[in-house]
Amino acid sequence: MRLATASQMRECDRTTIEELGLPGIALMESAGQGAARALIETLTARDLTPGRADVGVFCGGGNNGGDGFVIARALLAHGYEVRVYLLSPRGRVQGDAAVNLALLERIIAEDLGAGRGLLRDWGEELEAGEARIGELLGVLPAHSVFIDAMLGTGLSSAPRSPYAEVIAHLNAASALRFAVDVPTGLCADTGQVLGDEAFEADQTVTFALPKVGLWVYPGRAVAGEVTTIDIGIPPGVYDKVGLKSWLLTCQRVGMLLPDRERTGHKGTFGHVLALGGDQGKVGALALTSVSALRGGAGLVTAGGARGAVEQLTLTHPEIMTAAALDEGPGAWAALIENKDVIAIGPGLGTSERAAALLLWLLAEAERPLVLDADALNIVAMGNTPALIEAAHRVPVVLTPHPGELGRLLGSSSREVVNHPLQSAQQFAAETGCVVVSKMASTVIAHPEGHTAVNSSGNPGMGTAGSGDVLTGLVASLIGQGLDPWEAAQAAVFVHGLSGDLAGAALGERSLIASDLIRFYPEAFRACS
Repeated sequence: MRLATASQMRECDRTTIEELGLPGIALMESAGQGAARALIETLTARDLTPGRADVGVFCGGGNNGGDGFVIARALLAHGYEVRVYLLSPRGRVQGDAAVNLALLERIIAEDLGAGRGLLRDWGEELEAGEARIGELLGVLPAHSVFIDAMLGTGLSSAPRSPYAEVIAHLNAASALRFAVDVPTGLCADTGQVLGDEAFEADQTVTFALPKVGLWVYPGRAVAGEVTTIDIGIPPGVYDKVGLKSWLLTCQRVGMLLPDRERTGHKGTFGHVLALGGDQGKVGALALTSVSALRGGAGLVTAGGARGAVEQLTLTHPEIMTAAALDEGPGAWAALIENKDVIAIGPGLGTSERAAALLLWLLAEAERPLVLDADALNIVAMGNTPALIEAAHRVPVVLTPHPGELGRLLGSSSREVVNHPLQSAQQFAAETGCVVVSKMASTVIAHPEGHTAVNSSGNPGMGTAGSGDVLTGLVASLIGQGLDPWEAAQAAVFVHGLSGDLAGAALGERSLIASDLIRFYPEAFRACS
């Protein structure tokens, strides 16, 4: 499923209305009616049927408010008690929103809602100075359901009065909360909260495509369950507008995963070389190597420090070993021969010999490279030019966490977390590498501007070695023939889904990195 920013979605709307001739009022009707159906389904599942729930709909003066007017009309038709609170002065309600406001008013005035509808012009009262927002909220009935149709995707700065006060009041209420398109106060592009707080939804019903900010934190938490409604925009419009972001789901990843040839053998499915494992850190290399094997690689060789790396064969006899850290260029050249992909970093350390090995690979390797952990720290020590040189010659995938990506960018982990897509896109463009920015909602960025946001995973995966496991899976899928951009997407999703399955079986609190590998088979089956 594609993702859109606010400006991209506006361009999709414009193209559909102005170039294809589909009226905006028709799109608004499809959006509002679809949202109402989704909300009614949720309410019915919670036994909040007509007569057992009353709904407060808070509307702004723009198209988000217009969607709210359509939703209110649909809920009235379904038998719900509905009160609509218009927060904008009436004169500022324009276009399609004004049409739907007038229609809602006629239905209420003519009692076509059978006395179950009420429209309150808070915006008029506030502008005229007849009331203060605190006074209006003080006498607000105790609705069982609140719907936020206030500002939607059009917000680019902190909500002002009366919206800020309404958001705070509704968040404190013990009622179900639904957001229309994007919760008010949330940036649709970054997922950051604009101002003190955003409307905290139990469910967000978004239109046409999910917005990027609904799937990256903190937006993902603020939005609650996200439901996407088809409003009739032809898929070709998305291609014409040039959307380049995707949400990773089972369906998308299932299309990326390679078929397993019936006549295949260990040489068919790729030979992964995993490098790292200095003294005292061989566990990281073990996780990477086992992950590559369980991810489907035909052969795995682990290279590290002599006396340490050999321990791997005691617990995992399927893994071949080499004392790569104790050797030099001649042995390294022989070691990488006939390997399909090289992963380096887990347990590598940042010693002189570790740096020598990495820089030699960046200069000489003719195979795809996956860099993680200490390999990234060595790059950050003034070696970005060597990385760029390598990426001009072979595909390179980087898998940094926010601290590592911050160091590579010369910024901070906070900056990376606050601007997840932009940070990953920037370093991908600067280096020519595929960047897997690991965080609560992992972002994958392609040098040509494509991005993907992961929808799987949970906090239980915040444990030592989880990233080493991901490195092995990325390398495994590249070895099996996937393009590095596709391999990174598939690996990130399967890794997260394995964490979800492990969390469901074992509890998130007790997860350790090797548990993720145990659930690969089930995760791959789910994507097949």
